[in-house]
Amino acid sequence: SGLRFVREDIGPSALAPWVMAQAGGQALEVFDAHIAAGLAQHSAYQEAWRASQVVTAEDVPTLAAKAGVDAQGLQDTLAQVNAIAQGLATDALGRQHFARVLSGPFLASWVTGALSHTQGGLLTDGDGRVRDAKGRWIHGVWAAGGCAAGLSGRGAHGYLPGNGLAQSFGLAWRMAQALATTA
Repeated sequence: SGLRFVREDIGPSALAPWVMAQAGGQALEVFDAHIAAGLAQHSAYQEAWRASQVVTAEDVPTLAAKAGVDAQGLQDTLAQVNAIAQGLATDALGRQHFARVLSGPFLASWVTGALSHTQGGLLTDGDGRVRDAKGRWIHGVWAAGGCAAGLSGRGAHGYLPGNGLAQSFGLAWRMAQALATTA
């Protein structure tokens, strides 16, 4: 339809279910040359570009035709987004900040949602020793990183960006110290 369905500034974990709820589990991501330039080193974008999965057009009606979406809906959406970015309107979806106005040439790509990290995992003590359901150490079994329970809550809204990496480093450091004294 060319219409927005969620505020795009939520985290990727929270955004994924919204995208997956769309027809075919896909959404059209629209951007401009300025944003594309910032993606020059992003491997997923480069792969999409090489696979001809990025649509380009000088104007919105041509972009809509190439992407197979309603031209008027997309034109209205981009006009609305640009008005919000200029402070001339408020966003009905609740987004507070748009960095800048989008301008042609325009680009777009169909995207889908996916889980790219784990939350939860094996119960450990503070040194990474894996515990059984009764809280007893399973001799010789250690865990850190994505396979160990961390600080994130349940679901997409419970994910704390950077938490997995921080927990990984911290628990692995403690694990290394514990292993050095038990070996």
